[in-house]
Amino acid sequence: MKWIFIVQKIVASLRTLGIAALATSVALGIRLSLTPLIGSEASMLVFTMAVMAVAGTQGALAGLLTTALSLLAGSFFFRAPLYSFRIVQTREWEDLILFCIVGTLISIMAGNLRLARMRSQANQKLAEEATEALAVAYERERKIADTLQ
Repeated sequence: MKWIFIVQKIVASLRTLGIAALATSVALGIRLSLTPLIGSEASMLVFTMAVMAVAGTQGALAGLLTTALSLLAGSFFFRAPLYSFRIVQTREWEDLILFCIVGTLISIMAGNLRLARMRSQANQKLAEEATEALAVAYERERKIADTLQ
């Protein structure tokens, strides 16, 4: 039974990695298609949207993973020298550090929002079950009271 739990964890981790990689790839494709229009300006903006989408649907850890993958993709494809991870200018370091901070904050906030939404849905289900149980108990008590009269 323990191995089933381990396999489930591995599958969930691979799923998270796949979703983060897919979102980063889609953002990269969109950003590459926009390059002729906007050049190298706002190179990380589209990746921010990918982080928001993944963190909001998959949680903070997936958002952080998307942030890391986006950082690598953005620095490789849109920072001079192109197709290299070497960063020459201080301004580019500042932009990438800012992206890391923003991506981390988005991941944490969206992850917390997702957890709160999940807790709210669970509490709503419990409240509905409790209401249904109370209705059944009330009806049973009413029938008992009717038979005693």
